[in-house]
Amino acid sequence: MPSIFSTCKLVGIILTGLIVTSCGGGTSSNTAGNCQNPNDRASDGSRCGGRAASVRPGGN
Repeated sequence: MPSIFSTCKLVGIILTGLIVTSCGGGTSSNTAGNCQNPNDRASDGSRCGGRAASVRPGGN
């Protein structure tokens, strides 16, 4: 019986961590996920770098 309670507690801790992580927000000024400049952040949180429109041929 004690293993059921510890499993429930573990699931609760994991769910709480996921909720906190998903509600943490971001520090980027680029909230739409558009890569206009190399220092912007993409929607997945990575830096845009060479994917940015300002460094690609034909970009704005």
